[in-house]
Amino acid sequence: MTATLMGVSELAVLRTLERAGRRLLGRPDRSRLNDVPPWELHTHLPVNPDKVDRAMTGVWELPRAAGLPDALIASLDGYARTLLLTGRPFDRDDLRSCLARTPQHRLPWEARSE
Repeated sequence: MTATLMGVSELAVLRTLERAGRRLLGRPDRSRLNDVPPWELHTHLPVNPDKVDRAMTGVWELPRAAGLPDALIASLDGYARTLLLTGRPFDRDDLRSCLARTPQHRLPWEARSE
């Protein structure tokens, strides 16, 4: 796994958690969780499995537009959904393990440079 793949994946997952977390945040929780980074909101809020799909709507549009392969996005989506549902925070080592269990992903810009 390349450092580029790891870095791109980390940014994509954190951005996804940020967007989903803001959608899960209800009005009563805003002031209470004002100091919590948006990508960690799910660690302070119970996430109902029925609301995960709605919270994740459109979160992969930007990574897809940047050229991330669909197979990589599917792996990252599964990882992000697991974090949301379990309330666990993002962990770089967990992400590395997740990526190691999936097929090797080649980023479009890495393939062009060869």
